[in-house]
Amino acid sequence: MKKKILITITNDNFVRNYIFSKAFLDIEKEFSCFYLVDKDLKIKFLKKNTFFYSLKRNEKRIFEKYCLTQTFLNHKLSKSIEFSIKRYFDIKIWWDEDNFFQNIFKFPIRAGSKIYRFFLFLFLSSFIGKFFFKNYEIKIKDNKKIFETLRKIKPSLVVIPTQGQDFGHFSTVKICNKMHIKSFSLIDNWDNLSSRVMVKPFSNFIGVWGNQSKIHASRIQGIKKNRINIVGTPRFESYKKVREKNPFNFKYILFCEGFGLTKDINEILKKLDEIFNDKIFKNLKIIYRPHPWRKDNNIENMKNYKNIILDPQLKKNYLKKKFDSSVQPDLNYYPKLILNAEFIISAPTTMVIECLLLNKKVIVLGHKSNTVFNHYNHVVKLNHYDGVKNLKNVQMCWDLNDLYYQCVDIFFGKKKIVPKNKLSLNHFIFQNKNTYSKNLLKIIKNLIK
Repeated sequence: MKKKILITITNDNFVRNYIFSKAFLDIEKEFSCFYLVDKDLKIKFLKKNTFFYSLKRNEKRIFEKYCLTQTFLNHKLSKSIEFSIKRYFDIKIWWDEDNFFQNIFKFPIRAGSKIYRFFLFLFLSSFIGKFFFKNYEIKIKDNKKIFETLRKIKPSLVVIPTQGQDFGHFSTVKICNKMHIKSFSLIDNWDNLSSRVMVKPFSNFIGVWGNQSKIHASRIQGIKKNRINIVGTPRFESYKKVREKNPFNFKYILFCEGFGLTKDINEILKKLDEIFNDKIFKNLKIIYRPHPWRKDNNIENMKNYKNIILDPQLKKNYLKKKFDSSVQPDLNYYPKLILNAEFIISAPTTMVIECLLLNKKVIVLGHKSNTVFNHYNHVVKLNHYDGVKNLKNVQMCWDLNDLYYQCVDIFFGKKKIVPKNKLSLNHFIFQNKNTYSKNLLKIIKNLIK
């Protein structure tokens, strides 16, 4: 009789990143697989042997406050966490999207929230706050549906994709520990282990992107090394079988926007439009790819730019200002878009890793601007970006005024991008000839043993 595995899906990103990418294909062949899914997902879940659970809104709010408390208490765990705390204070008092009366009405709430967070941080980061809240634990009853599903299936292992502070993940692991059921967390994003305080209890085992993530899991989160497994990520499976057909009938440069890096996007687009208006870049266009889940709704009027075209995959959602989790771009589109670009200009995002997987040359924006959340700070103050500048094919742009000359050098092949202190891409993302699904199966077999 096949052993049972329960896979918990807690948000829409994981449907795309793990289900659509067939990350569990080989596990389903080897074991009896069941799924436990949040019923509030925006994407329909059509797998067999599926159970659904729901989370109460008031409990979600309590959990969010608990995560905030833990972040403030442990703000010195990493430079990424220290930097991310500044985002908690970045509450806009005046919104351009709201009219005058809406802003006046909401002003006391927004101002109060900003003041509350500031004083909460001062208290929790002090000696007194740490003394009283050091062993503070969240008091939420176990989710009845999750408990009943685990009791009914009695799995040998529970597999849970996570971004570090998922309420569904927290609830599942907590119940697994009480029932003495092994759990295995799959870290979804490159930065999750360095930019977030992962709330306890931890799973028995975790799966990470690469050696860098393993170091972050151990040194920052305090997870024992023998519980950490390097497995990669299923999001990049389509890069191994990329088709070379150009999605456009013209040559182009790809520009990738970064998450939370839109305050100077107008300046960047103007600079790019100016650069590629030069005769030496004749017949070259720029494909502008906004971040699908950007933090603000201040979109650009693309008619103002002669040489910039909005990425067709995101055009509809961008113009509608729709940037929630229901927007899940097809993973198979990315490799084709990247591979056929002459080169890439990118904010410091995961897209840089994706470009390097296809051996493309990348200019990473690291310039300063009149905001704390600028490109420079994202490069130097985030742990996961340490060493990226030492990767082959990466060139840093520390000043937008230098961008023109860097584009000329790369496009006309005058400059090879070979860093002095060369670092392997494998340090950041594990790669081998096997599929993610096969690599994951191998690890799971060992964990169950």
